[in-house]
Amino acid sequence: MSSLIAEILPLALAIALSPFPIIPAILLLFTAQARSNSIAFLAGFLLAPAPPAALLWAPALLYLFDRLIDFADGWVA
Repeated sequence: MSSLIAEILPLALAIALSPFPIIPAILLLFTAQARSNSIAFLAGFLLAPAPPAALLWAPALLYLFDRLIDFADGWVA
């Protein structure tokens, strides 16, 4: 029984949370500046997750820069 709940729970949460981006989009269409407000909402919706995701890449980028600096140092010397 608990495995069934564990299997259905993520799907139920996705269905429950799905109207949140749709409702503001519909309300934006009824504003005076619908196009500009909708573009701003879309840009924020798509680009807002980027800063936390960039933090996940930080260790890999630091390692890459370290390797590049070591390579350049060995090449120059």
